[in-house]
Amino acid sequence: MAVNGSDWFNNPWNTTFSPYTDLFGNVFGDNAGNVFFLFPLIILTIGIYVKTRNAQMSCMFMIASGALLSAGNLFIGGMTLVPVFVIFTAMGFVGLFISMLMQR
Repeated sequence: MAVNGSDWFNNPWNTTFSPYTDLFGNVFGDNAGNVFFLFPLIILTIGIYVKTRNAQMSCMFMIASGALLSAGNLFIGGMTLVPVFVIFTAMGFVGLFISMLMQR
């Protein structure tokens, strides 16, 4: 099934959104436009913390979203981005651990 002249197997992202998802393509190489999704994730993480004042909830969001994006990039073959999202996930684990220690 083709959407805007591209199909799922040859172009994982719809060509309509390529100007937005290819922002970091020249910096990181192929399939690197997904780094664009770090910006909304960071903004959502900050928003969750500001709204709830609960560091553990925002860390759990970082863990879940980072793990899902890592798995998604493994699925589409974006191996250059997997370390970026794994680091985002690890930051969530570290933040969760530190916030649990600080409650004592």
